[in-house]
Order: sequence, then structure tokens, then C-alpha cells
Amino acid sequence: MAIIMYNDVTDLKAQVVIAEVMGLARVQYKLRELCKVIQMPKLVADIRTAVDYTGTAKVPELVEADIKSQAYTKASFELWKNVVHLAISAEADLKTDVNILDLEMASAAKELARMENAQIATEIEANGTSLVTQGAWNTKVSGVSSNDPVYDMLVACQPIFDAGYQASMAAMHFRTYSELITNTHITSLLERGGVIKTAVLPALAGLQLLIDENITNTVAYIIDPSAPSVILGEGPTLAVRYGNDNPRFYKGYAIAQFLQPKVAVTNGCRVITAVHA
Repeated sequence: MAIIMYNDVTDLKAQVVIAEVMGLARVQYKLRELCKVIQMPKLVADIRTAVDYTGTAKVPELVEADIKSQAYTKASFELWKNVVHLAISAEADLKTDVNILDLEMASAAKELARMENAQIATEIEANGTSLVTQGAWNTKVSGVSSNDPVYDMLVACQPIFDAGYQASMAAMHFRTYSELITNTHITSLLERGGVIKTAVLPALAGLQLLIDENITNTVAYIIDPSAPSVILGEGPTLAVRYGNDNPRFYKGYAIAQFLQPKVAVTNGCRVITAVHA
């Protein structure tokens, strides 16, 4: 069984199957929106990101501006691979009139996306700069919320802006989101029925919201994706095709996707902790 780049598969059916899996997965890569994606075909790379640049303002006539040094941060990558299988046994193929391959493709795509999203979330929560809320967003006294999530979000934004970046996104688990939009400090800010009618996530405190179940449900991220705060190294996608002549009587494909997320600019991200009691 030869290992091949999925773009180099010559069998038309194999091309369609693998391309469809990758296409189905790609639309579920939610947390990529928080990252700067960099192609790394060699699997290893040192990425240097410029930080702390300072210019000279209001330079007088005939006065030479001082040369300001530029600082760089280096992130070293050695990509790992996430692997899914589309394996169909001879017995399963013979016993049913259901298109098992279609079911396998949907499941494989979902799992590729889940693994990537979970790995990005793990990296942000492990290496992003944390700050604690003034109090849990779901705490209420006599039906009135005790703490204002907007306060916590703006506090998290401040150091990002101070570092010269633009806090533009907030990401959280669905439970955290539900506690956010039912907080009585927030409900008055939302257009009545708008969240239900449009099914579009609202922007809050100037931040576009993003929901993913792989984020720990007691935290929320505030981030500038263009910082780049988090870099996602994306390597090649490889595929192995199992033939009908396999002695274990199954056919299908194995697909490997190489990647690695890494927090590169810590000043471009804050992780708000303890948002849930």
C-alpha cells in the first residue's frame, strides 16, 4: 500500500472520496478562525514573528529619526499527524444497501475537525495569558445577574489593545455562550428575538462571537487572530488506499493530516477563566 499525497491520487474515485472528506472537514474547522495558518510542507519550521515595533513620531525638519530596534519571537514547529480511516469490510458491503462509504466520509470529516479544534483549544488554554473574572456569568440573585460579562471582556481586551493589537473575537463553549446571552446585563443589549430569528451569533462589546464545544466550558478567549497570536502550521495531507486484495477482506482509505497549533504572540490573546461557577 503506497503512501501518496492526496492531490496525487490517480484513481478518480479515490480523488473524489478523499477530496470530499477534506472538504467536509474544512467547513467544520471552527477554531482556525482564531489562527494564522502557515503552510509547512517540510513538517518542521522556525517561524519568527515581529513584535514591539516602535516608530518615531513628529520628527523635526533636518533631524534624523532614531533607528528603533525590532523585536522578534520565534516559534518552532514539528508537525504531528491526525489520522482517520475509511474502512469497509467485505461483509458490511454485502449485507446492506446503505452507502456505507458516505457514512464513513461524514464521520471521518467530523473527527478530523474535532481533533484539530481540540488541539487548538488545548494550546490556547495551556499557553495563552490568563485572567480571572470578577465573578461567574451565571450567578444570579433574585433573578438578576450578579456579574457583567462585558466588564470581563473589556478588561481582557485592554492589554491586547495596549500591546498594539486589535481584540476582535471572543470564543467560548456553547454553555458559556448560553450563560452570556441569558445574563441580565446582556439581555437588554440584544434585539428582542434577534438571536432566535436570524440564528446569527451577535457581536458583543465589538467582539465577534465564535462557539465550539472543544473549548473548556469554564473559560472564554479574547483574541486578535491577525496578531498573529496563534499560528497553525499546516502540513501535507497523505493517503493510503486499501485494495480489495487485502487479506483481511476490507477496502477503503487512511487519511493523515499534519498540523500543529502554537501560541506565538501571547499579547494578542487573553483567556478569561472562572466564567462558570
